[in-house]
Amino acid sequence: MSSTPKNSPRPRDHRVTLALAVLLTTGLGLAGHAVSHRGSGAPMPRPLPPPVFTPTPNLPLGALSTKSGPVSLNARLDRTAVHQGGDGLVRMELRIRGDERTEPTGRVATDLVVVLDRSGSMDGSKMVQAKASVQALLDQLDAQDRFALVSYSSDVRVDVPLQAAGETARRALQAIATGGGTNMSAGLDTAINVLGDAPLRCGTGVELSHGRSARVVLVSDGLANEGDASPEGLLDRARRLSRLENVVSTVGVGQGFNEFLMTSLADAGTGNFYFAESGADLAQVFAGELGAASMTVASALAIHLDQADGAEVVEVAGYPLERNGRRVTFRPGSLFAGQERIVWVTWRLPTGSPDELALGSVSGEAKADGTQLALALPALPHLTCVATKQEYVAQVDQDIYAEAEKVEGLNVLKQKVARHLAAGRVDEALADIDAQTAEWNQLAADDVLPAGIAQEIVLDTGALRQEAATASPAQQKALAKKNWSMSQSGRRAGSYYDTKKKGGK
Repeated sequence: MSSTPKNSPRPRDHRVTLALAVLLTTGLGLAGHAVSHRGSGAPMPRPLPPPVFTPTPNLPLGALSTKSGPVSLNARLDRTAVHQGGDGLVRMELRIRGDERTEPTGRVATDLVVVLDRSGSMDGSKMVQAKASVQALLDQLDAQDRFALVSYSSDVRVDVPLQAAGETARRALQAIATGGGTNMSAGLDTAINVLGDAPLRCGTGVELSHGRSARVVLVSDGLANEGDASPEGLLDRARRLSRLENVVSTVGVGQGFNEFLMTSLADAGTGNFYFAESGADLAQVFAGELGAASMTVASALAIHLDQADGAEVVEVAGYPLERNGRRVTFRPGSLFAGQERIVWVTWRLPTGSPDELALGSVSGEAKADGTQLALALPALPHLTCVATKQEYVAQVDQDIYAEAEKVEGLNVLKQKVARHLAAGRVDEALADIDAQTAEWNQLAADDVLPAGIAQEIVLDTGALRQEAATASPAQQKALAKKNWSMSQSGRRAGSYYDTKKKGGK
């Protein structure tokens, strides 16, 4: 994949790889993203699920690595220099990996709460399929697991209290009827109550037992329009559940929901967002969430990026960033056994004059077996600001740079296009595609991006452009949801639990 720029040898010792191991044991799990991505109206091809990245226990030659316990974090930069007068961007790949479980008794007992929208728009096949999917979930639960079902429309009910699943739960599930509005905030409040938040207990709360894992899966096909429908109010509820070490994942069904809000709720709850075109796709979601919860090895993971003077963290794979002075924190949540999550951190360095430049340092924290653990990595290597393009190109690791563009660069573009299409701004979507395509072609001409990789990416964007240009207004909404969901998964590769790979029940 790598090519050498004309008249300039490529010193491969400039590649920077870093590794950090994290001392962690048992906690909550992570599941995944996109489930179904078909559009509506004229037929659209059904894309394959997000790629499953094979874990890499043997790090690349020259990598620095430490490891203790079941979790490790590896980081590497795509370049060791920035170009004077350029954009100053540097990408860092982070791979967070949990060890495979080998002991036969490794399964973690799970508390799973499904918060189901039963508003009028869920009537018909959506609710029939949703009930069938929850029924399939009940069939997967062990005696050690507990299940609760909260349903909401204009009102909210605890249809099944947190308990071992049985015939009572199945009868209560089948009795649910649709009608009314969408009081999502009441559904989330009740989930908090069910999982044991003492101030809201009202006699139904259950304390999360030591050593158990808890997940909330919010399912909706529409917009919150009753109760506290404000984005900040809903996000605060998801954060509250997360602070109690309950992972919150969200599922948007059909075409009526707000994918940007549902993604934000999953981020606030350190969980996952799914787009399920029909209720039938919920079975895959529930299986993945249960599998992740029952195979967790680490919980409440937070990574801190301390910026050196002049350095700036621009974004981290779309995660919400908490900024406190020079410290930037993101919360990937938790890890399941054998999981390898891959995210890209984008930094910006000043490029006013040739100089040596510092990025900063990485640290973190997590909970393991009830104990708070501190993580630390020494200061990241310094980069240089170089005056000539030839010097800059010689210090780009094309393999890592190409991977960053194929994953982070392409998926960022798809998310921009999704936002434009959701708002009906087709011309703006096409303009962004054309501008980014021209930039990739220029990077190939400058020997920064391998020509073959640029061609692969441009073919992908060409297909994206064709879809956007020819879609009807209804198809644009479907295309926006498809691209948003797939790109969210792509930017956080390995974030979902693969039931086929893991041999789920």
